[in-house]
Amino acid sequence: MLHTLYIVRHAQAMSGNHEWQDEQRPLTPKGEQDARQLGVYLKSQNSNLNLIISSPALRAHRTAQLVAEPLTTNAAIQIDRTLYSGNKLALLQRLNSLPEHQPDVMLVGHYPAIVELHDYLSTNKQVGGMQAGELIALTFVPSWRELTGGLATHLYSFSP
Repeated sequence: MLHTLYIVRHAQAMSGNHEWQDEQRPLTPKGEQDARQLGVYLKSQNSNLNLIISSPALRAHRTAQLVAEPLTTNAAIQIDRTLYSGNKLALLQRLNSLPEHQPDVMLVGHYPAIVELHDYLSTNKQVGGMQAGELIALTFVPSWRELTGGLATHLYSFSP
């Protein structure tokens, strides 16, 4: 079965200052707009996305919510702390635990862990970085349980 893994770096957030703790930083108006555009783009691509796993940080969770709104697949959003504080191997372990009936999944997380995960999984392209609000799609055939380094193909990137 062909799987698609969408990796998203949360959209643009307010800069850290004394007003917000890091996890509570909200999206900027541009970040809100960009996150909505990601959802519209995925809908135009006929995405079958039905599960979004997000960091608990407000900026990532709000990005996930805005991406999900225009989709017709009613994508469920799960919060997972691994996406806030984990490294690429912790993120991979989370993916390895996914059930096979979830062929298309999105991770909404933070730099650098999501970039390191992409570069670890991808056979054909290393990105080294991602802009805020950028989406990368990877495809692979093995099961989630069998997914490991070098088994996915970088399909495309999209930045609003």
